Amino acid sequence: MFGGINASGQHGGRRPPITCIAVHDKTPELRVLYVSSSIREATQYEPSEIVGQPTLPFLASGNADDYRKLAEAQHHNNVVITSILGRPKPGYLLLVRVFHFNCDNIAVNLCVIDPNPIPESTEAEPLRIEVYNPRRDSCADGEPNPGHAEAQGIDSNSSLLGSLYRSSRVMHCARTMTKACLILEGSLTALGDEPAGPKVLFASNSFSRILDVDASDVQGLPFLALVATADTVAAARFLEKMAAPNGQMVLDSLQFLADPTPAVSVDSAGEDRQAQRRVVTVEVLGAGSDDGAIILCQLERPARSRHRVADESDG
Repeated sequence: MFGGINASGQHGGRRPPITCIAVHDKTPELRVLYVSSSIREATQYEPSEIVGQPTLPFLASGNADDYRKLAEAQHHNNVVITSILGRPKPGYLLLVRVFHFNCDNIAVNLCVIDPNPIPESTEAEPLRIEVYNPRRDSCADGEPNPGHAEAQGIDSNSSLLGSLYRSSRVMHCARTMTKACLILEGSLTALGDEPAGPKVLFASNSFSRILDVDASDVQGLPFLALVATADTVAAARFLEKMAAPNGQMVLDSLQFLADPTPAVSVDSAGEDRQAQRRVVTVEVLGAGSDDGAIILCQLERPARSRHRVADESDG
């Protein structure tokens, strides 16, 4: 259950949840850099009214300071999850389930919004954080494992918030590994109107440290154009799994082209030149929204390194 809405998104006459994507920087203002168009239906704000503005005024006063501490302190966990009260334009409150992706100098949030109003007099509770460990919290097929949820409360009066994150047994990757973020727009059904799947709307600057391209070079490309031919079907399944409602997260490893920008062509012998191009294995952790998706990427580590970190996370 989320905000009185069941897994199918229906509960009596209540409106089903609406998902959107929001990106903010990590300056003291937590200034909004991007918000997807589905925010309009949930909050009656136009995206243009939000982009460029500080994040905190859009949150209930009782949650704003907690969220600021979360955004400032969350340096090492790939994804944390919390529920927060947001302020839509009409003046009431909305319950928002936030999947907070941490990536370099930006934070990317998948927001699952319950559009059914809550009285503005409702008192915001201290944030409770669920730290998401993809290897522990996913089943073998990459689906979420509901049996594993690590919830931690934030004491808004405590100065130990940073140590809460540093001591969390959650990371499946070394802290020094590069993490990059992709935002996709369009249908996540790869075999629909867009055979190559949704396009890359945004790539964080760190993406250039994963593939041999600048982040700007992959923006506008179909997501499946980044993937080696051998993994196209697996990548299409990855997209389709993310299309499930209510912010389902999916973990997989895919073969990416190290340089996906040259057009794929066939040489004089009739062989696909893509097969001759270098590939890299990338771990992808993604979640879909009503109008796109967020994908956190990092290079897959050698098995020995993975086992060592897994052992550490088991205590």
